[in-house]
Amino acid sequence: AAATACQSTGGTAKAPSSPPGLGQMGGRVQPRRPGDGYDPGPVGGIEKWTHDTEWNVTHIESARGAAWNLLYGMLGVSVVYLVAGMYINHLKTGATSWQAIPHIEFWSSPNGLLALVLYLLVMLCIILAGWFSGKLETPEAFVGQFEHDTEWNVEHVEVNPGTPWALLQGGFVVVAGYLMLGMAYMHFVQGQSGIRMIPNLEFWTSAGGAVVAALTMLFFLWVVFAGWTAGTLRTPVGWAEKFTHDTEWNIAHAADDRGASLNLLTGLGWVALLYFGVGGLLNFLAGYRGAEIVPNLAFWIAYPALVADGIYVTRQLLLGESRAAKGMANASHETFSTF
Repeated sequence: AAATACQSTGGTAKAPSSPPGLGQMGGRVQPRRPGDGYDPGPVGGIEKWTHDTEWNVTHIESARGAAWNLLYGMLGVSVVYLVAGMYINHLKTGATSWQAIPHIEFWSSPNGLLALVLYLLVMLCIILAGWFSGKLETPEAFVGQFEHDTEWNVEHVEVNPGTPWALLQGGFVVVAGYLMLGMAYMHFVQGQSGIRMIPNLEFWTSAGGAVVAALTMLFFLWVVFAGWTAGTLRTPVGWAEKFTHDTEWNIAHAADDRGASLNLLTGLGWVALLYFGVGGLLNFLAGYRGAEIVPNLAFWIAYPALVADGIYVTRQLLLGESRAAKGMANASHETFSTF
């Protein structure tokens, strides 16, 4: 089978090799495409998104995963809008706290508040429809399923391929969610900035917090080394080889494979998001503000000039080689003095 890069983000979710109901990240793997055997065919991106949304809405009480797909899409759009908008506003104006929220004037107006209330009501209707139809797990059932799946993954970390990565992925989601939500609360509600945005900073800098952090790191290290030893988790060399192989395959098949170009764009997007997101966050915590939070800002400012210099040097080299070739061709017609 043809390998594809960034398969977890660019392809259809596949059922894990574990008992029914046990999925990655402590929950069930939800289908990315609505309906069994659904084929988008030649439908374009926006048309496919519209088609999928309509399908999920009409099957919210009959298809398992439809309600979750709608909530997932709405939350994804909201997070991208807020994070990208706040990042851009902070770079342009240096705005912080509530002033960094994109279109804050509109959202604080009566029309904006009405739109926000309608948005929340739509999400509430989706949740209630999913609960009453039994197609969406309640919070209690979700927590129970998460605990059950996590215990199963820990017990089978050396047996079932994919379980170490599922544990690492789930831990990353939990830690990232804790930090993002906690830092947003500390910044917007408590008015903190810099390193004081870290939630429960007093606890994490205490002896008890250090012990908890150390035990957590030891657990993840055990998962990694147990997976490497048992062969259920790829080593860094294996990941690098697979990434290189998949990227080369996607480049070679970008013109004739439907998902190859999307996988390349998705991979580049994730790399850029991690680079600018993590780098910007670290610079922000270090006290930088405005455009200074962009990682390696001096390099990116000088980058256009560096590219222009590279083009100029390349042009000079090519012209020099052509003159040398011309001189060799006309060597019989030249004397030392004319040369």
